[in-house]
Amino acid sequence: MDALQVPSIGTQRLDSRCAVRRAAECFAQITGIKPPLDVDERSQKLDKASALKLLAQSFDFCIAQLNSLTPVHLKRNYSVDWYERPEVSGREMVTAMFVHTAHHRAQAEVYLRANGITPPAYRF
Repeated sequence: MDALQVPSIGTQRLDSRCAVRRAAECFAQITGIKPPLDVDERSQKLDKASALKLLAQSFDFCIAQLNSLTPVHLKRNYSVDWYERPEVSGREMVTAMFVHTAHHRAQAEVYLRANGITPPAYRF
């Protein structure tokens, strides 16, 4: 497979770049540390190796930041651009990123199953 096509499911785009980048940006907002994502995200198509690299970099960054969060980070309020919610606590933002990631993972599973592909197993 030369390029990872970005399929559509209804009006939702199944786009791991957007979901991955968003989670990393939220953790960066809480900790003040810029995520070290070095994959060109402006490309409309990512080859499989670049997509996997972007996923690994983002998840590694988020996990590292999660381990460094303090009660102060979690209690502090942060400005966000969420629908009718201009501000959330760090705890709410972290919870939302878990939910957001689960949503996109489920979208990917549905897409694979709809195309006759059994998704790989994963652990929580």
